[in-house]
Amino acid sequence: MDRLSPIYLPIELNRNGSWVRTILLYDLSGNPVDASHWTLAGAVKAAAGVSGGALATFTITPTPGADGQYLIELLGSDLNAVDGDQAIVRLAYDIRATRNTYPPEILLQGPVILNPGVTV
Repeated sequence: MDRLSPIYLPIELNRNGSWVRTILLYDLSGNPVDASHWTLAGAVKAAAGVSGGALATFTITPTPGADGQYLIELLGSDLNAVDGDQAIVRLAYDIRATRNTYPPEILLQGPVILNPGVTV
């Protein structure tokens, strides 16, 4: 099985909003990847490479009956503890995949731009 190539994907969301995407995993031939034995987990931290606890985690749900499809969600309210509620704040995230006996590998990574939410 080939190693994963991390995908750079910036995320931008409002503190009172959410970021939701469906990702589709395909192999190099364009076929859906059977990800039924994969575990995905993602976290947001103050900066890339920072050790310690996450500021927030993603909700990641496999789409039933569809190989290689996952619904990924991050809520702005999960980042309420981040200082600067009236500022644009730059954070970092990654989503890691664990496959069978492979060590965890980064699937998605990039910045999280957290904007102040002005409407409720």
